[in-house]
Amino acid sequence: MRKLLPLFILLFTALTLLSQQRTITGKVTDANGNPVAGATITVQGSTTATQTNTDGSFSILAPPGSTLVLSSVGFETQQVPVGSNQNLSISLRNQNRELSEVVVTAVGIRREAKTIGYAATTVRNEELTRGRERSVLNSLQGKVAGVQITNTSGGVGSSTRIQFRGPTSLLGNNQALIVVDGIPINNSSLESGNPADPDNQDNQSLNNQVDPGNRGNDINPEDVESVTLLKGPAAAALYGSRAANGALIITTKNGKGLKSKRAEISFSSSYSRESILKLPDLQNEYGQGGQKEVDLRENFSWGPKFDGQLRPWGQVIDGEQKVKPYIGLKDNVKEFFNIGQNYNNNVSFSQNNDRNSYFVSYNNVTQKGIMPGTEYTRNSVRLTGTADLSNKFYSNATVNYIHTSGDLSIQGQGPSPYDQVIQTPRDIPLLELKDYKNDKFNTLSGYYGAYTVNPWYLLGEDSYNTNVDRVLGSVEVGFKATQWLDILYRIGTDVSTDKRKQQISKRVIPDDNQNSGSNFPGQYQEGSYNLRELTSDLIVTFNRKLSEDISLRALAGHNVFQQNRDLQVSTVNSLVVPGLYNLSNSKDRPQVSNFTSLKRLWGLYADINFSYKNYLFLGLTARNDWSSTLPEDNRSFFYPSANASFVFSDAFEMPEWLTYGKLRASAAKVGNDANPYLLQLVYPTGSIDDGFQNSQLTFPHNGVPGYTVSNTLPNPDLTPEFTTSYEGGLEASFLKSRIGFDVTYYSNASRDQILALPYAGSTGFTARIINVGKVTNKGFELMLRGQPVRNNDFTWEVTGTFTKNKSRVVSLFEGVTQVDIGGINGASLIAKVGEPYGSFFGAGFLRDSLGRVVVDEETGFPVTEPTAQVHGNIQPKYLASLMNSFSYKGFTLTALLDGRKGGVFLSRTKFLQAFIGTDPKTLYNDREPFVVPNSVIQTPDGKFTENTDVKVENAQNYWTDFVSPTLIENMVDASFLKLREVSLSYQLPQDWVKKTPFTAIQVGLIGRNLVLWTPDENTYCDPETNSWGTGNLQGFEYGSIPSTRSYGANVRITL
Repeated sequence: MRKLLPLFILLFTALTLLSQQRTITGKVTDANGNPVAGATITVQGSTTATQTNTDGSFSILAPPGSTLVLSSVGFETQQVPVGSNQNLSISLRNQNRELSEVVVTAVGIRREAKTIGYAATTVRNEELTRGRERSVLNSLQGKVAGVQITNTSGGVGSSTRIQFRGPTSLLGNNQALIVVDGIPINNSSLESGNPADPDNQDNQSLNNQVDPGNRGNDINPEDVESVTLLKGPAAAALYGSRAANGALIITTKNGKGLKSKRAEISFSSSYSRESILKLPDLQNEYGQGGQKEVDLRENFSWGPKFDGQLRPWGQVIDGEQKVKPYIGLKDNVKEFFNIGQNYNNNVSFSQNNDRNSYFVSYNNVTQKGIMPGTEYTRNSVRLTGTADLSNKFYSNATVNYIHTSGDLSIQGQGPSPYDQVIQTPRDIPLLELKDYKNDKFNTLSGYYGAYTVNPWYLLGEDSYNTNVDRVLGSVEVGFKATQWLDILYRIGTDVSTDKRKQQISKRVIPDDNQNSGSNFPGQYQEGSYNLRELTSDLIVTFNRKLSEDISLRALAGHNVFQQNRDLQVSTVNSLVVPGLYNLSNSKDRPQVSNFTSLKRLWGLYADINFSYKNYLFLGLTARNDWSSTLPEDNRSFFYPSANASFVFSDAFEMPEWLTYGKLRASAAKVGNDANPYLLQLVYPTGSIDDGFQNSQLTFPHNGVPGYTVSNTLPNPDLTPEFTTSYEGGLEASFLKSRIGFDVTYYSNASRDQILALPYAGSTGFTARIINVGKVTNKGFELMLRGQPVRNNDFTWEVTGTFTKNKSRVVSLFEGVTQVDIGGINGASLIAKVGEPYGSFFGAGFLRDSLGRVVVDEETGFPVTEPTAQVHGNIQPKYLASLMNSFSYKGFTLTALLDGRKGGVFLSRTKFLQAFIGTDPKTLYNDREPFVVPNSVIQTPDGKFTENTDVKVENAQNYWTDFVSPTLIENMVDASFLKLREVSLSYQLPQDWVKKTPFTAIQVGLIGRNLVLWTPDENTYCDPETNSWGTGNLQGFEYGSIPSTRSYGANVRITL
């Protein structure tokens, strides 16, 4: 009995407490009396909580004398004492978004949006995860003015490029810095190119291109609380030289945001399918062959016209040959691709109490690509904890482990699957070529084509595999010395190991076989890309009122950044045993490329902010860096900034229709250091001619090492690059924040660019490192917000953005008018004085002042320009987007349109289609002799007369010998408009949910890039695809995997 007594006492106490609980009912409305659905109601100091129904009603158990805490998006949080009344009517006050919004700025500082004097845009988790994109960066597309975000292809795990306000560096990095919880992280992409080019700015290989993705896409969007985009140097100056192009500040979840103390479990899952967004238009009137004659070996579609008759095709093997109807196959290219599948599953656990919080998540993303056999997976585990260690000390810690793996497809020209598919004649059934192992007509030697390789063989035998292990971690400890003095130390690391293997099969075909030209000795490559970054900050913050009207917030900080790179690639050619992929399976020694670097940067910075009557604000920053990559005398560089904001709606009495108004302005200077090892001569391993034709000796040779002087002359007097920026803006909202806008004008100038300029060969060098040049960007940004309709059940919200940036190369070096960014023979991308950054340069067709093509007076063929000229550039005239969101009770429908106007890109698809005769444009005049449209003939006196009778007699020769090989004529308008994102979600009513173990259930349909509109001239591909990844070499569609649309469903459950 004695043992049961404590149990009875406990039970009696519980029943007594329960009897004191009362059921409190009520209704929650807004200031206009409209019901507020989904508001959270918590009994203060307990875990008891509920949500209002669609009519604003609620019911909750609460003891007498308790306090209810009410919160809802768009309203101020309110506390309501229970008292003796058991039925409450509560009116929530609208929250002034502009006045209440908090922005995470440089080095993790949280500030009220109204106090900052530069453009900063924050995107919340709900907007990021609405489309269930695997990439945080892709989720931002079209949602922020002044930002250009481009996904490079439709391949699995493909890269994303992010650029703010145009290019600032001629040949260096032009992407924004990514910062996660105050720690800058690495966002390199390291496409399969030169391992000594860690930022991938100079990767120009036409063959064996692979896009293994960029590290910024490792971040799980479900872990993100918000993303703040600091677009100008003034905003990001405290981060130092790495933020010269702006900063993207990611704040992750940590459990503190929970509105109750009970643990929360959240699960979300989505499934979507992918199909090709845009394939090239194809003619279906002529088939395999050349000069209108049958040639069963050809990849050309310049043969006879289709007649529907049974005809043989392919080779004769063992006295047999295949037969098929001679007809055009409308979908033979489309049928080659799979329907892609995407799986995205996420589970998280979190809790928050008075002193501690934690957040744990696991995420799995699996992509099965449209290119058969390709797959990408990402597994991420993240743990975050916060703790108040005492009344003075607090700490936060995060660790995030990410593993990604990819089975990727080779892209580019030559033996890449898509390049071979595009060259398939219009009557050849691609699906019948699939069994390359057992069908004798599809093997290497039995394949129909003498000039191409079976794409199914390339998919099955050639491969590129990546495996990345990455750890992101940070720890911070803070000390609240006084109410106005705070000391924080933060240290973080980013460590990744990227292991890669590429295999290209050995192709052995007898010399007397028509396909012997496809012989290849085989190749195997192993790569290891190791990166370690360490960042630490010691920050002292002072925050105090100096008088009744003036407040001061100041900080001083010390920063250390260290980066270690170790990249090694080993390659063997001429495989001995086909199908065995090992570095020892070759008669030759492995070719080893190695790049190791160490970079360290020290910085001191300060930020001082004054506030006058909480409506006038002035901010001053300063930073000094010491970089190990600059010479000792120039190692130290200083850069300041200033910004001011004036909230005139608080300073003066304004009409009722003006809710909020703010003027802002800023000026800044930011420095940028150099890549390692540009100050002294570098000695790579060498090779010499051994005296025999086409033969060289490579070192080490017979145990003897040999080195040669680098072709680039270093510069021991190198100085930092500097970018200066001026910005002004106006923010305003009207009619109780129903309508609002944010407009910005900026002007940036980047000077003393660090370049490797061509140098006279007589010096023994081909290039020299030098400080030179000036690039400017001037632009205008506009963001509009509105709520055309807002009533009891229905809300319609509209957001629009518009961006116009004008880039210009102002100067280079004396006597130098242009610098090559990269490209290919006949069409290079350059920075030319007086032109926008990224102009295409090459010799196209000669034209008169009216743009008419000059043709030869005898043959009618176009005449080529005697010298190369600028033919357009990659910069858009403007970017624009429009998002509409409609909410009706528990339903929400959102649609985002996103597009660009202007700019051009070079299309290999266009080039190939003209060459092989699959472009519908090659049907001009039914391939009979014709006069080149809009053409003229130049007379001896230099004048031009309209060409009316000089005809091109051979249509095939016109396209294959003139249009196609004149690469600069294969430029295409890069304008587009995309239905970027569509989502339809339904939040189940609380009356339904409370009958389940869950607290919230949401289901929905999702779609990304559903529709693409392009100018009539672009019948080839999505203008956003780019074959050279995220570097500066943009505007080249050179065998990239076509981009995709996706559509699917998702569910989100909270427990």
